[in-house]
Amino acid sequence: MLVMPPYTPPVPKTDIVVDLVREGAIVAFLLESVHTDEVKHGYPACGEAGRNLSYAVLGRTDIPLTLLIEHPQIAKLLGIPDLSHIAVMNVSQRPLQQSAYLDNSLTLPRNMKTLEGVKRALEKKPINDLDAKIKFTPPAQERAQKNLYKDFCNRFHPHRDRFKLVIPCGHIAYYFMSWYLEKNPDPPFAILKGLGHPAKTGKPWIRKGLADRNLEMLRKLVNLESVGELVRSLGND
Repeated sequence: MLVMPPYTPPVPKTDIVVDLVREGAIVAFLLESVHTDEVKHGYPACGEAGRNLSYAVLGRTDIPLTLLIEHPQIAKLLGIPDLSHIAVMNVSQRPLQQSAYLDNSLTLPRNMKTLEGVKRALEKKPINDLDAKIKFTPPAQERAQKNLYKDFCNRFHPHRDRFKLVIPCGHIAYYFMSWYLEKNPDPPFAILKGLGHPAKTGKPWIRKGLADRNLEMLRKLVNLESVGELVRSLGND
């Protein structure tokens, strides 16, 4: 049964869903963009992506990982260790698909088609490593991509020295991390590669998309001691 958070008074819906980075966070899942569930509930990865992340870290799918981070009292009630050392960020705090706006009865931004074009362009080519590059040919898409990247850097960079491990999930997350590393080489954090976006591949992300080694590593994120062990195994103290 899905566990829901304590009741909080409703707030006006907005298309901006802020990152979940609590004090003491040292591990960051980097996802792509928020969608319908995130806009509806107001926190990142609260739908299928969050439940798959919960499986990867905790071995359960009945509750999104981000809900447990946001509401530590629920984690304590369920006998789950404090997870405030885990952060969840999105490359884009706004949806890149118009369905997220329509499903939440929000007005579409003027550049919605351009944003969807950026998303499609980023998803066209398979990613082999963080050196992957892509060229935006329509000027409007290039401008939108640069604005998205600038916003991402403004949010990510202040945390870079606290993070010990960053886990990009999906094409868009890999591209943005690649661009960030071009401008900011020799990061103080390790990077765990090879994960797709947990919401896009659904259960196969759990069964097939995660190699046994990756799943074993992700299970180490549940406590601070094993996080240090994982970072050292990736070659970054």
